[in-house]
Amino acid sequence: MGNFKKSCADGKEGNVNIVKALMLWRRHSAYLLHERPPHRTPLKPPPSIKTQIETLAAILNGFLGQFANTDIDPITLHTQGTHLEAVIGEGAKFGYRVFSEPCAWRFVFDDSGPPQQQSLVVKPGLLLLSNHEGELYKNPPVVMEAEMEIVDNAET
Repeated sequence: MGNFKKSCADGKEGNVNIVKALMLWRRHSAYLLHERPPHRTPLKPPPSIKTQIETLAAILNGFLGQFANTDIDPITLHTQGTHLEAVIGEGAKFGYRVFSEPCAWRFVFDDSGPPQQQSLVVKPGLLLLSNHEGELYKNPPVVMEAEMEIVDNAET
């Protein structure tokens, strides 16, 4: 698997074909996983995801508890846990939605400008790599620009 992954990143001539094959595999997988395949609606997470969300939230709460105020009441603590589960759930729904989309997308984590100072990605940009038929664009259009925040070293 490591050699396959390395060959995908080498920039060789066959890399485009590998990318196309992986995109086609994703599109066909999403099609076959759909309850009603002819309808191109986004996939919905299965009911079993609730357990996975609760497990992940419990693990994250154990880690994040190190940074939280320990003097808060149990109701507030429970509310924070519920909010964390909601955020994880929305992330899972977004993942299923992106997976089931027939187009291919790429997140962009820089603004491609000259690095003048250290910056932090606030919101990644988004490129549309292919159309609904899976045909790659030679120059992928930018759907959303990345938003960056300058971090001043003097403040640290």
